[in-house]
Amino acid sequence: MLGIEYTAVYSKVKSWMSKMIKEEEISQLMRKDLQDILNLLKERTKKIEINTDDIIQIEGLLKQESYNYLMSGIRFLSGKAKAFIQEWSRYYEIENLKIITRSLLNHKNIDFLYELSTKSKIRMELVKDLRNLDEFQDFLSGSIYYRLAVDSLPRVKEESRTFYFEMNLDNFFAMNINKKLSGLSVTDKKDVKDILLYYLQMKRLKWIYRAKFSYKLTAVDILSMIPNVFSYLNDKEYETLAQAENEAVFITFLKEHRFIISEKGAEANLEKEINIKTYQRVKKALCGTPFRLGVFTGFIIAQTFNVRKMIALLESRRLKVDPGKVSETIY
Repeated sequence: MLGIEYTAVYSKVKSWMSKMIKEEEISQLMRKDLQDILNLLKERTKKIEINTDDIIQIEGLLKQESYNYLMSGIRFLSGKAKAFIQEWSRYYEIENLKIITRSLLNHKNIDFLYELSTKSKIRMELVKDLRNLDEFQDFLSGSIYYRLAVDSLPRVKEESRTFYFEMNLDNFFAMNINKKLSGLSVTDKKDVKDILLYYLQMKRLKWIYRAKFSYKLTAVDILSMIPNVFSYLNDKEYETLAQAENEAVFITFLKEHRFIISEKGAEANLEKEINIKTYQRVKKALCGTPFRLGVFTGFIIAQTFNVRKMIALLESRRLKVDPGKVSETIY
């Protein structure tokens, strides 16, 4: 196929990309005052309207725009590609579930959720009065997430860690998105594997790292909680990674398998290095062959990275952090 079915969405992506804040602009913004940053954001955003100077509210709006772009693009797709992107949109519902869980566990107000379709049960107006994890579990009764909640939330409550529920949700999403892949054309399947599934795999590598070195889980527990869904590593390699005896060995493994490219060894900021490698692949997709699903997929992930950077920049202003320190960690 010549990709004619992606002509409309490709035109939209090119228009959206013209408004995206570029890397060199972010570097310049680090030396600007807050009002200059806010003015640029108000000028460049397309799928939201920023009519406030409240940084927390603006950060929520920037996150929302990523979802809005995804849903806008769906309108220009059809068939298996549309069904696949609709499955991807479930990612934002799952992010809402994570936010709710963290808020309830820490006895904090839910100050942001993605505004989703009215078909979703996971909306602010329906969850704002929940008081604890038990009520949340009852609230999920009848939903596709209920069994995951029953399996995880008691342990979350007992150990005061959201990890178990979040990992169950991520596994659920990963397995479903992987199943949907089979319905795509050969070209679309390759694009999705090279971009979206790679992005999700890199997130899972970060989960393994946290599980092993922050939560001190055993290799057996890690392999059962974070299964090798996408197979960028064979099962033996995946097992070797989970068994890494220390952080230096773990990072060396990632370097040898080209998941990171840093020469800093164990001193590397792992999350930043993984994000850099992922973003390089995304940028390549955006510069690649037009009229393919990969261009739309790459744009959505690039926009997600862009939002992370802008939020880090806004937070540095809100918390009065030295911009020089932000530049060392932002990605």
